[in-house]
Amino acid sequence: MQRKSFIQNVTIIVLAVAIIAMSVGYATYATPVNITGTTTIEKASWDIKFSNVKKLGTTTVGDALITEPSISDSTNLTFGVKLGLNTKYEFTVDVVNEGTIAAELSTFTLAGTKGSETVLSSSSGLAYKNDYLTYTVTYADGTQLKAGDELGAGESATLKVSAAYVQPEDSSLLPETNNETYVFTLDMNYSQAE
Repeated sequence: MQRKSFIQNVTIIVLAVAIIAMSVGYATYATPVNITGTTTIEKASWDIKFSNVKKLGTTTVGDALITEPSISDSTNLTFGVKLGLNTKYEFTVDVVNEGTIAAELSTFTLAGTKGSETVLSSSSGLAYKNDYLTYTVTYADGTQLKAGDELGAGESATLKVSAAYVQPEDSSLLPETNNETYVFTLDMNYSQAE
């Protein structure tokens, strides 16, 4: 029994010395590897707004009847005009991306009312026309807005707004007794370009 105990003790000591020798050998050949780097994240901003409203020279209505287009909080533009027969009012406005993120026009809707009556709700074309009134919103070159139109960081696109009161072939189609007030609203929603 003593012999068995002696062999066990020697075996434990030999194994302990072997483990210590392997640890020292591993430590001798082990080399730490470090990766050090610096990353700077640039500031990113989202800033799409209206700017630079200009009345066009093709306007034929007198200035006394106009509430000039004004930008109230950089994303809302309002104007008012009283059109007489065969008069037209046109202006341009820039949609500007002053942010650092490219944007795309995700949705847009042109809505129109006459009093309490809805006359237009369109997300496909930005035009309203009846027998004597034409109202359009396009890019300055005449092309239509469409979903997916991109507006890169630092870029702008010019919109053209036009309202015209024209003489129809049949004069019985004109408003007869009361002035008519139309209200048109364009909602443009931009999202991050992919």
